[in-house]
Amino acid sequence: MLQLCLSQEINYKPFTFLSAGVSVFSFEEALFYVYSNWQDCIDDCTSEKMITWVSDIGHPFLVQKIRGLAKLEQESSRILGFLQLAPFFDSEEIAKASLKLEAWEKAQAWEKLKRRADNLVKNKTGHKGINIYKGLNLYKQALKLEERPELLNNAAVACMKLGMFENAVDYLKRAEMLAPDNAKVKAHLAEAENSLANPLAIEADSLTTRLQEAGVKKEQGDVKGYRRLLAELVDEAKDVIYIL
Repeated sequence: MLQLCLSQEINYKPFTFLSAGVSVFSFEEALFYVYSNWQDCIDDCTSEKMITWVSDIGHPFLVQKIRGLAKLEQESSRILGFLQLAPFFDSEEIAKASLKLEAWEKAQAWEKLKRRADNLVKNKTGHKGINIYKGLNLYKQALKLEERPELLNNAAVACMKLGMFENAVDYLKRAEMLAPDNAKVKAHLAEAENSLANPLAIEADSLTTRLQEAGVKKEQGDVKGYRRLLAELVDEAKDVIYIL
Protein backbone atom coordinates (compact mmCIF):
# COMPACT_ATOMS: atom_id res chain seq x y z
CA MET A 1 0.00 0.00 0.00
CA LEU A 2 1.35 3.44 -1.00
CA GLN A 3 1.48 5.70 2.03
CA LEU A 4 1.51 9.46 1.62
CA CYS A 5 3.75 11.43 3.94
CA LEU A 6 2.37 14.39 5.86
CA SER A 7 5.78 15.59 7.00
CA GLN A 8 7.39 17.19 3.95
CA GLU A 9 10.12 19.05 5.81
CA ILE A 10 12.75 18.05 8.35
CA ASN A 11 11.51 18.67 11.88
CA TYR A 12 13.90 19.22 14.75
CA LYS A 13 11.25 19.50 17.48
CA PRO A 14 10.46 16.07 18.95
CA PHE A 15 7.42 14.81 20.80
CA THR A 16 8.30 12.63 23.78
CA PHE A 17 5.97 9.90 25.03
CA LEU A 18 6.44 10.38 28.76
CA SER A 19 5.87 6.82 29.97
CA ALA A 20 8.57 5.35 27.76
CA GLY A 21 10.77 8.39 27.26
CA VAL A 22 10.63 7.74 23.50
CA SER A 23 10.93 10.76 21.20
CA VAL A 24 9.55 10.99 17.65
CA PHE A 25 10.22 13.70 15.08
CA SER A 26 7.31 13.28 12.68
CA PHE A 27 3.61 12.56 12.89
CA GLU A 28 4.21 9.34 10.97
CA GLU A 29 6.63 8.15 13.64
CA ALA A 30 4.07 9.03 16.31
CA LEU A 31 1.41 6.96 14.55
CA PHE A 32 3.60 3.89 14.22
CA TYR A 33 4.78 4.14 17.82
CA VAL A 34 1.20 4.36 19.08
CA TYR A 35 0.17 1.41 16.89
CA SER A 36 2.74 -0.84 18.60
CA ASN A 37 2.61 0.64 22.10
CA TRP A 38 -0.92 1.97 22.50
CA GLN A 39 -1.30 0.86 26.14
CA ASP A 40 1.53 3.22 27.08
CA CYS A 41 0.15 6.11 25.01
CA ILE A 42 -3.47 6.45 26.09
CA ASP A 43 -2.88 9.72 27.90
CA ASP A 44 -0.35 11.13 25.43
CA CYS A 45 -2.29 10.75 22.18
CA THR A 46 -4.91 13.40 22.82
CA SER A 47 -3.00 15.53 25.34
CA GLU A 48 -2.56 19.28 25.01
CA LYS A 49 1.15 18.60 24.57
CA MET A 50 0.39 16.45 21.51
CA ILE A 51 -1.97 19.10 20.12
CA THR A 52 0.66 21.84 20.51
CA TRP A 53 3.35 19.69 18.91
CA VAL A 54 1.17 18.71 15.93
CA SER A 55 0.38 22.38 15.32
CA ASP A 56 4.02 23.46 15.71
CA ILE A 57 5.31 20.93 13.16
CA GLY A 58 2.91 22.15 10.48
CA HIS A 59 -0.29 20.08 10.83
CA PRO A 60 -2.80 22.59 12.27
CA PHE A 61 -5.62 20.84 10.37
CA LEU A 62 -5.27 17.90 12.78
CA VAL A 63 -5.67 20.01 15.92
CA GLN A 64 -9.48 20.09 15.97
CA LYS A 65 -9.65 16.41 15.09
CA ILE A 66 -7.45 15.52 18.07
CA ARG A 67 -9.47 17.80 20.34
CA GLY A 68 -12.58 15.94 19.19
CA LEU A 69 -10.97 12.59 20.00
CA ALA A 70 -10.06 13.84 23.47
CA LYS A 71 -13.76 14.24 24.23
CA LEU A 72 -14.54 10.57 23.52
CA GLU A 73 -15.27 8.56 26.65
CA GLN A 74 -13.87 5.21 25.54
CA GLU A 75 -10.08 4.89 25.53
CA SER A 76 -10.27 2.45 22.61
CA SER A 77 -12.18 4.99 20.49
CA ARG A 78 -9.57 7.66 21.18
CA ILE A 79 -6.68 5.39 20.21
CA LEU A 80 -8.38 3.99 17.10
CA GLY A 81 -9.38 7.48 16.00
CA PHE A 82 -5.82 8.70 16.45
CA LEU A 83 -4.45 5.86 14.31
CA GLN A 84 -6.80 6.88 11.51
CA LEU A 85 -5.94 10.58 11.47
CA ALA A 86 -3.76 9.87 8.43
CA PRO A 87 -3.90 6.98 5.91
CA PHE A 88 -0.80 5.10 7.05
CA PHE A 89 -2.36 1.78 7.99
CA ASP A 90 -4.31 -0.48 5.67
CA SER A 91 -7.71 -1.91 6.55
CA GLU A 92 -6.21 -5.18 7.83
CA GLU A 93 -3.87 -3.37 10.23
CA ILE A 94 -6.70 -1.18 11.52
CA ALA A 95 -8.90 -4.27 11.96
CA LYS A 96 -6.19 -5.98 14.06
CA ALA A 97 -5.82 -2.90 16.22
CA SER A 98 -9.59 -2.66 16.58
CA LEU A 99 -9.83 -6.26 17.84
CA LYS A 100 -7.14 -5.67 20.48
CA LEU A 101 -8.78 -2.45 21.60
CA GLU A 102 -12.20 -4.12 21.74
CA ALA A 103 -10.78 -6.84 24.01
CA TRP A 104 -9.24 -4.12 26.16
CA GLU A 105 -12.60 -2.40 26.59
CA LYS A 106 -14.29 -5.69 27.51
CA ALA A 107 -11.83 -6.28 30.32
CA GLN A 108 -13.00 -5.28 33.77
CA ALA A 109 -12.09 -1.77 34.84
CA TRP A 110 -9.64 -2.95 37.51
CA GLU A 111 -7.88 -5.19 34.97
CA LYS A 112 -7.31 -2.29 32.59
CA LEU A 113 -5.88 -0.16 35.37
CA LYS A 114 -3.64 -3.05 36.47
CA ARG A 115 -2.28 -3.58 32.95
CA ARG A 116 -1.45 0.09 32.60
CA ALA A 117 0.15 0.15 36.04
CA ASP A 118 2.18 -3.02 35.33
CA ASN A 119 3.51 -1.47 32.11
CA LEU A 120 4.58 1.67 33.94
CA VAL A 121 6.25 -0.11 36.86
CA LYS A 122 8.10 -2.56 34.59
CA ASN A 123 9.15 0.11 32.08
CA LYS A 124 12.94 0.52 32.17
CA THR A 125 13.06 3.58 29.93
CA GLY A 126 11.98 7.17 30.41
CA HIS A 127 11.39 8.70 33.84
CA LYS A 128 11.59 5.44 35.80
CA GLY A 129 10.76 6.83 39.25
CA ILE A 130 7.87 8.91 37.97
CA ASN A 131 6.52 5.93 36.04
CA ILE A 132 6.51 3.83 39.22
CA TYR A 133 4.76 6.61 41.11
CA LYS A 134 2.11 6.86 38.37
CA GLY A 135 1.74 3.08 38.36
CA LEU A 136 1.16 3.08 42.12
CA ASN A 137 -1.63 5.62 41.72
CA LEU A 138 -3.27 3.38 39.10
CA TYR A 139 -3.07 0.39 41.46
CA LYS A 140 -4.79 2.53 44.11
CA GLN A 141 -7.57 3.37 41.66
CA ALA A 142 -7.98 -0.32 40.81
CA LEU A 143 -8.12 -1.27 44.50
CA LYS A 144 -11.02 1.13 45.02
CA LEU A 145 -12.93 -0.93 42.45
CA GLU A 146 -11.97 -4.37 43.74
CA GLU A 147 -9.52 -5.55 46.40
CA ARG A 148 -7.57 -8.42 44.88
CA PRO A 149 -4.31 -10.06 46.04
CA GLU A 150 -2.52 -9.45 42.73
CA LEU A 151 -3.33 -5.74 42.92
CA LEU A 152 -2.21 -5.51 46.54
CA ASN A 153 1.02 -7.41 45.79
CA ASN A 154 1.91 -5.25 42.80
CA ALA A 155 1.07 -2.05 44.67
CA ALA A 156 3.41 -3.24 47.44
CA VAL A 157 6.22 -3.89 44.94
CA ALA A 158 5.80 -0.36 43.58
CA CYS A 159 5.92 0.98 47.15
CA MET A 160 9.14 -0.91 47.85
CA LYS A 161 10.73 0.50 44.71
CA LEU A 162 9.83 3.95 46.01
CA GLY A 163 11.07 3.26 49.54
CA MET A 164 7.56 3.27 51.01
CA PHE A 165 8.08 0.15 53.11
CA GLU A 166 5.37 0.80 55.68
CA ASN A 167 2.80 1.09 52.92
CA ALA A 168 4.21 -2.03 51.29
CA VAL A 169 3.80 -4.05 54.49
CA ASP A 170 0.20 -2.88 54.82
CA TYR A 171 -0.63 -3.90 51.24
CA LEU A 172 1.07 -7.28 51.63
CA LYS A 173 -0.68 -8.12 54.91
CA ARG A 174 -3.99 -7.41 53.21
CA ALA A 175 -2.91 -9.58 50.27
CA GLU A 176 -1.89 -12.39 52.64
CA MET A 177 -5.36 -12.37 54.20
CA LEU A 178 -6.89 -12.90 50.75
CA ALA A 179 -4.27 -15.40 49.53
CA PRO A 180 -2.61 -17.01 52.58
CA ASP A 181 -0.77 -19.65 50.53
CA ASN A 182 0.70 -17.29 47.93
CA ALA A 183 4.50 -17.76 48.08
CA LYS A 184 5.22 -14.54 46.18
CA VAL A 185 3.21 -12.46 48.66
CA LYS A 186 5.00 -14.13 51.62
CA ALA A 187 8.42 -13.45 50.08
CA HIS A 188 7.60 -9.83 49.37
CA LEU A 189 6.21 -9.36 52.88
CA ALA A 190 9.41 -10.70 54.44
CA GLU A 191 11.47 -8.37 52.23
CA ALA A 192 9.35 -5.34 53.10
CA GLU A 193 9.46 -6.07 56.84
CA ASN A 194 13.25 -6.47 56.74
CA SER A 195 13.57 -3.13 54.98
CA LEU A 196 11.18 -1.52 57.45
CA ALA A 197 13.50 -2.57 60.27
CA ASN A 198 16.25 -0.30 58.90
CA PRO A 199 15.43 3.29 60.00
CA LEU A 200 18.26 4.89 58.02
CA ALA A 201 17.11 3.24 54.82
CA ILE A 202 13.56 4.41 55.48
CA GLU A 203 14.65 8.00 56.04
CA ALA A 204 16.83 8.11 52.96
CA ASP A 205 14.24 6.38 50.79
CA SER A 206 11.57 8.77 52.05
CA LEU A 207 13.57 11.59 50.52
CA THR A 208 13.73 9.67 47.25
CA THR A 209 9.97 9.23 47.29
CA ARG A 210 9.36 12.92 47.81
CA LEU A 211 11.78 13.73 45.01
CA GLN A 212 9.64 11.53 42.76
CA GLU A 213 6.60 13.53 43.87
CA ALA A 214 8.44 16.71 42.93
CA GLY A 215 9.17 15.23 39.52
CA VAL A 216 5.48 14.50 38.99
CA LYS A 217 4.59 18.09 39.90
CA LYS A 218 7.16 19.39 37.42
CA GLU A 219 5.79 17.12 34.70
CA GLN A 220 2.28 18.37 35.42
CA GLY A 221 3.42 21.97 35.08
CA ASP A 222 3.10 22.78 38.79
CA VAL A 223 6.35 24.76 38.97
CA LYS A 224 5.55 26.36 42.33
CA GLY A 225 4.77 22.98 43.90
CA TYR A 226 7.94 21.52 42.37
CA ARG A 227 10.17 24.27 43.76
CA ARG A 228 8.47 24.19 47.15
CA LEU A 229 9.09 20.45 47.55
CA LEU A 230 12.73 20.77 46.52
CA ALA A 231 13.27 23.63 48.96
CA GLU A 232 11.75 21.59 51.80
CA LEU A 233 13.98 18.64 50.99
CA VAL A 234 17.33 20.48 51.02
CA ASP A 235 17.81 20.64 54.80
CA GLU A 236 16.38 17.14 55.33
CA ALA A 237 18.74 15.70 52.73
CA LYS A 238 21.74 17.31 54.43
CA ASP A 239 20.73 15.74 57.76
CA VAL A 240 20.32 12.27 56.26
CA ILE A 241 23.59 12.45 54.36
CA TYR A 242 25.34 13.47 57.59
CA ILE A 243 23.82 10.54 59.48
CA LEU A 244 24.67 8.01 56.76
